[in-house]
Amino acid sequence: MLERLISGDNHIDLTYCPPDLWSSQAPSKWKLLVPRVEELEDGCHWFVEAQDKGMWNGVGPGFLKRTPGSFARIDEMAACGFEWDHRAGAKPRPTTPELRLADLDRDGLDAEVVYGCLMINDMIASGERRAWANGVYNDWAADFARKSDPNRIYPLAIVPNNDPRWPRPRCVAARRWASRAVTWASRA
Repeated sequence: MLERLISGDNHIDLTYCPPDLWSSQAPSKWKLLVPRVEELEDGCHWFVEAQDKGMWNGVGPGFLKRTPGSFARIDEMAACGFEWDHRAGAKPRPTTPELRLADLDRDGLDAEVVYGCLMINDMIASGERRAWANGVYNDWAADFARKSDPNRIYPLAIVPNNDPRWPRPRCVAARRWASRAVTWASRA
């Protein structure tokens, strides 16, 4: 029997997503409400619902700037080449296919299950916008897995639970793009 080491708890937090993932596809009436990145004096920031949430390519789900000595695990990651560059054009490791695969190789992992940025469901007030944003993320995650290695990267689809009519067709669509499972958003 072939033994494989698979991480079952990896993540792509909103902070690492492409800066124009949602804003480039949003209807004009939602442009300032959906997740988007805006460049400020200290670097690029995520805005959701027109509120500054912190740094693009920041430290974890808190969107923080890296401060050496604050988090031992973050310092270990930096020693392995992980960078938190907040300038436009930077390549976040978690969402750059060749860097993500290099990290799996370095960690001795054959594959990973990737949880998406469920936190956007807590940040977006409208159920309609949440469902739309989850669909945009799901499509991007499927494409990211294909560009990386679909036999090693298994993103989970995000399915909002605010509309009972929405999940069935999107779950079917998620299966078509090779997601093996879904995660249910917790905000009703």
